[in-house]
Amino acid sequence: MGLYVSYLLLGQQIGTGNKTASVLCGIWRKSHCDTVQKSDASKLFGHISWSEVGFAYFLCNAMAVLIQPAALYAISMFSVCSSLFAVWSIWYQYRIAKAWCVLCLMVQFLLVVQASISISVLSPWMLIVFQIQFFGNLIAMGLFYLLTLLIVHRLTPFISDAYRAVKWKSEIKSIKNNVHYFLSLQKIQKDGQVSPSPSTIIFGNPNSDMRVTLLTNPFCSSCAEIHKKLQSLLDADICLQLNLSSFGQEYDRVCLQMIAVYLQYGPEKAWEVYGSWFSMEKRRRIQFWEPYHLDYDTPGVAAEYEAHKQWVKDNGLNATPLLYVNNMAVPYSYSPEEVCDMLKYEYPTD
Repeated sequence: MGLYVSYLLLGQQIGTGNKTASVLCGIWRKSHCDTVQKSDASKLFGHISWSEVGFAYFLCNAMAVLIQPAALYAISMFSVCSSLFAVWSIWYQYRIAKAWCVLCLMVQFLLVVQASISISVLSPWMLIVFQIQFFGNLIAMGLFYLLTLLIVHRLTPFISDAYRAVKWKSEIKSIKNNVHYFLSLQKIQKDGQVSPSPSTIIFGNPNSDMRVTLLTNPFCSSCAEIHKKLQSLLDADICLQLNLSSFGQEYDRVCLQMIAVYLQYGPEKAWEVYGSWFSMEKRRRIQFWEPYHLDYDTPGVAAEYEAHKQWVKDNGLNATPLLYVNNMAVPYSYSPEEVCDMLKYEYPTD
C-alpha cells in the first residue's frame, strides 16, 4: 500500500496526471496537495523529493522481504524510526505550510501503522539488538535504502522527460492531423507548387476534390513503404495519381511494364500488381512480369512514360518518393506516411 501511494505521489511530481491521485487530492475540501508538494520542505537537502524517498523506502522494504525474509527485523527497526518523520510531516503541514496533502497524510498513516506492527516484531529482540548479525543487517538495509534512493532519484528526470515527450508528440500529432492546418501550411509555402501532372495512372475517385500525386520509383525501398499506406487513401475516396520514375534508362523497362499493366488490365488489377511488386523480394523480381504477357513496347505506353519524365524534368524533381496534394508539395514538417494517415480520416469537400 505504501508503495502504491508513493507511486501516486511520485506521479504528481513527474506530472503524469494520474486520475486516482487527482481524485484523492480533491476528496477533502481543505486539501492542497500542490502547496505541500511544492513547499521548501518538500525536498531533502533541496534536491531529493520526499516522494522519491517514500517510493524508494517502500520499494526496498518490498524487495528485501521477498528476497531475504531475515531482513524483516532490520526493516522493523527502520520502520519505527520512520514514524518520527510522520510526526514531523503532520506538524509541518499543520503549523508551517497551513495546508494538507491527502496523499502525504496517507503515507504518514501507513508509516505509523507499519511502526506499530514493527514494535511487536521487535519486542523479543530488544535484548539482542546489538548482536553482530542484526547490526550487519541494519547496515546492509541502510545501504540498500541509499542505493535504491539514488537510482530512483536519477531515473525520475528521465521518466519525466519521456512522459512529457510522449505527451508533446500526441499534442503535435493532433495538430498535424488537422487537414485544414495542413492546407494552410501549403498555402504559405514560398515554393513547392508543381504543374498538374499529365499522368493517366489514376486510382480511387478521379472526381475527388483531393488529388494526391505521388512520384514513385519501382526500385525505391521508401516508395515501397509508402505504397503500403496508399490503400487507406483509396478507402477514403481520394484521387491518387502515380508518376513513375527510375534510376536510369536501364531501369525504364519496369516503369513501362507498370504503365502497360494499367493500360491493359485497368486500375483494379494494376493496383494489385503494384502491391505484389513492391512487397516482393528483389531477387525474385526477374521473372515477375512474365505471367502478364505485357505489350509494353507500344506508342501509347511510350507516350505515357515520356509524359511522366517530361513532368519530372519541367518541375526540377530529383528524388523519390515525392508527394503532392492538389499540386502543392507536402510541408517539410510532414512525412509521406503522416500525410497518408491524415488524409484517410478527413479531407475537405468544399
